[in-house]
Amino acid sequence: MRSNNKRVQKQREGISKGIRLAFILSLAIILRLSIQAACATPDTIWSIGVVDHSAKGFALFDSYQHIVDPKTYTYIKEVPDNFQYVIGKNNPSDWPAYQPGPDDAWGGGKKRSLGIEFQLEIKLSGICTLNIHLVGSHSQWPSKVLYQVTINDRTVEVYLPPGGSYSVLPMDESHEAPSHISVRFNANLLKVGNNNIWLTTLEGSWIVYDAISLEDNPQTSTNMEGLDAFAEQKSSLSLVSQPKSNGKPTVRPTRSELKTMDKDGYFSHLARHAEQDLIQNFWIDTPFGGEITPSRDGYPIVGKPNARGFIWEGAMMVFALDSYYQATGDRSVIRMIQLEDRRFERVYKPQDLDAAGGYYNHACDDSGWNAMLYLTFYRYLGDPWMLQHAINLVNDAYNRWMDDKFGGGMWYRDERDIKSVYQAAIILDSLDIWEITHDESFYRRAMECYEWVESKLLRKDGVFFCDYNSKGPVGKSRPNDIHEASSVTFLGGTMAMGVINARLYKITKNDLYLHRALKIVKAVDKVFDNGGVYLDDRDAWSNGTFMGEWVADCLTLPGVSQSDKDILLRTAISIYKNDRTKNGYYGGSWSGPAEGNGSAWYRAGSKPRQIMTSADSVNVIMAAAMLESFEKNTNVITPSATVK
Repeated sequence: MRSNNKRVQKQREGISKGIRLAFILSLAIILRLSIQAACATPDTIWSIGVVDHSAKGFALFDSYQHIVDPKTYTYIKEVPDNFQYVIGKNNPSDWPAYQPGPDDAWGGGKKRSLGIEFQLEIKLSGICTLNIHLVGSHSQWPSKVLYQVTINDRTVEVYLPPGGSYSVLPMDESHEAPSHISVRFNANLLKVGNNNIWLTTLEGSWIVYDAISLEDNPQTSTNMEGLDAFAEQKSSLSLVSQPKSNGKPTVRPTRSELKTMDKDGYFSHLARHAEQDLIQNFWIDTPFGGEITPSRDGYPIVGKPNARGFIWEGAMMVFALDSYYQATGDRSVIRMIQLEDRRFERVYKPQDLDAAGGYYNHACDDSGWNAMLYLTFYRYLGDPWMLQHAINLVNDAYNRWMDDKFGGGMWYRDERDIKSVYQAAIILDSLDIWEITHDESFYRRAMECYEWVESKLLRKDGVFFCDYNSKGPVGKSRPNDIHEASSVTFLGGTMAMGVINARLYKITKNDLYLHRALKIVKAVDKVFDNGGVYLDDRDAWSNGTFMGEWVADCLTLPGVSQSDKDILLRTAISIYKNDRTKNGYYGGSWSGPAEGNGSAWYRAGSKPRQIMTSADSVNVIMAAAMLESFEKNTNVITPSATVK
């Protein structure tokens, strides 16, 4: 109950009328200020739970893995549509810990609402505030969570800040990213008697509740007619601050580029152009709504409805679109990925997707890329069908190619003549599957392969040999044979190992993995520096595969300097300016040119018109836009070197 404030009832007699009036006015002012100060702390009308950065005590908290199991999806049974909590009747243990969004198949693949009903015996005044505290939410991979609050007949929507993870159990405190939603409104919107609040996830994925409360501050005057909402993050996923440029000559956009640049920044501007190039050249309209052009050896399969192209080739475009979405939040990407997911269900047979060593998963690299693709579909759409295919393919790859020859690790292909750093893709897939399913067999096998790569392929300079045979690392006698279109190393595989170490550091908090990841970051900048841009050394079809992960996992680590980032930014500019054809295709020579005898990759047979060549290079541009976005820098990022 709200306490009543004392008022002055009597004034001293015997004071002159003028003095008495002045005294009364002065006392009234002092008393008014005292009342306002006393009422500065709002009164709590009701609350559900307490703010303790945990969903413990709420319904289903200990049942997350059970309710999201594709075999049952019991959340739908446990929490009916339009669930309603009645203040004074229900207990916090009745309130669901989790609220899925439309992206979550386990919640029915639709927007979900939770209701709160409460009674008021008196009319409230002033400003009311609805406080919604979250333990965490989806990490915005693939989509932001759009949250709607309806109070009686008024509605407001707000996007939530990024959560801590997309795949681990939300109650895992190491991945917490608590946030607070505050909805302010005129108390006149509430009425004596019955009132209702509805909380709805309109877009995106799940959220996890910490506590909800309604407060009233009757002494706050307002002319508000609707609801005013904001959401803020309460714990950091912030990036480590970096030193500024050292004053060397900088790369800047041209004057004409600045005129056409949108407000998001220079690299976002380049990314939007590159995305349109990919769509123009490698996306086709179909009666089903559209799809990535099916291809064989990178070239479109023309005139064949429902053609089954090589899976990994189109996957390279999906990876670039994924990086683009993370940089810009352009939701058209989600629609394209959804259409591509449906094409897979329509066109490919289960054995096409699952069989390692088969036509579509010929070697461990194809298998790694393809499982990455299935997991990307799962992250965006919550499609359990795709998650299961990723699990099946990775399991089959381990069973088919993993043994103790050469000390362990995974064979590159059925011929069993080499083992390779290309298995890093399978390792990353395994870590993702382990985080989603908590099946320890994936973590165990991933670590066995990881340790083999670290022990057998890591060079003294900090990068990785690509292959290993009965004589040891291939190219050990010629370690400096690192050239465009011919190399004993593999930039993409080296970056993948950096990403793996960064993720292991986040999982285990073991500084050993941080040290290894930072060593790889420094080594990449030094060994693969080709006149200020990255050298596309061995594989123009996949060297850029992990650029997005490189930004998200490695370039955000403590200890990474601005110079470590500059080479990526310079490479993105160089690709757009020097490695793009007039028709919007991208070559493998990141310093240029895109085609002709001046390009070693063009001479070697990796042509810009091949989907994986273009998409792989475009992913570098998308990664630079991600870096720009992650650092929340709306100005032009200016690397400290010149690109001609």
